[in-house]
Amino acid sequence: MTTPCRDRVTAAVVTLLAGLSALVPGLRVERERGQDWQDDELPAIAVYDGDQVQHFDVCGQDDYVLTLDIEAAAIADSEAAAASALDTLRARVWQAVGGGISVDGSFVAVELAPEAPPRRLDIAAHRPARGAVLSLALTYSTAENDPFTFA
Repeated sequence: MTTPCRDRVTAAVVTLLAGLSALVPGLRVERERGQDWQDDELPAIAVYDGDQVQHFDVCGQDDYVLTLDIEAAAIADSEAAAASALDTLRARVWQAVGGGISVDGSFVAVELAPEAPPRRLDIAAHRPARGAVLSLALTYSTAENDPFTFA
């Protein structure tokens, strides 16, 4: 395969989160969004690539930890309802990816990173809206010196 494992892991997360639209009406999921959210674009999730570090070497494979930041935003008719909608959205995100996912038949472990970065996007809304970031640490293995093949 000509796509690096890192990119396939990120794409799998985006696809899983996009599947949440069946549970969260109107949900939009974007990768690397660069502009603030507007009222009519919420609820929404933006996925940002983070650092990737080589975790450790095991004979015949390389293990990596990839950080992805998931920025979620929700809107409602009251502050309390917006907070509740955001909590529900964050819970749905964790249900979709928490613990681990499968990418091309390989297991990718997923944990919450200890600290989430600040939000990148503001919310330009005329109604109450809330946003938060979940930082995920995804651990996966590739064949030794081969970033294109899962181990």
